Amino acid sequence: MNSSNNSSFNLFSTAECLFSNFSQLFPNTSLASRLYQRLDLTNLRLIFYLTTPWESTFDNINDVPNYNVQVSAWWMMLIFLEFIILTITGHSDRFALNDSITSVCAGMLSQCFKFGGRAIAIFGYIWIWENFRIIELPLNIAWIWGICLITQDFVYYLGHRAIHEAGFFWGLHTIHHSSQYFNLSTALRQAAIQAWEIIENIF
Repeated sequence: MNSSNNSSFNLFSTAECLFSNFSQLFPNTSLASRLYQRLDLTNLRLIFYLTTPWESTFDNINDVPNYNVQVSAWWMMLIFLEFIILTITGHSDRFALNDSITSVCAGMLSQCFKFGGRAIAIFGYIWIWENFRIIELPLNIAWIWGICLITQDFVYYLGHRAIHEAGFFWGLHTIHHSSQYFNLSTALRQAAIQAWEIIENIF
């Protein structure tokens, strides 16, 4: 067995050992423990939008989970896994640590600035719903969900196209495309302010 295989074996053995003794390494209240608890199949499904209407429908807005937080542990795990695979396969030129850190920090900053935009979107949605709704769609009919899914996806497409073609919106969005690398961490490189999300979220 050559040295590269030995290093790979040692790396995975160490990772397996750490995971098997995780509960002993960290107290249950630590950040590491909370991230570890989010590494379940439900949160993994959420990354790929593999959920059902019944899992994502809530009677009370306070019961709606923060999906970004729910999937954060898996997302970081996948970034780390990609880093390992690219290193082992000799493609380390496809990422840079400082670039990935920048992407992660940009993603965290974008979440901080979303509070204002989401608040405007929520109040705007409620105001439009209470004053201008034409019909109220039942939630227990499958084809209603299909229509809503297609409509939402189309509105998202219009918003996304606008930020790529309209100069002002492109100026806000350009940071997302500023990395020289194309990897999972780059997806987190989001602008702190993306005003189009307000309109997209209302509709």
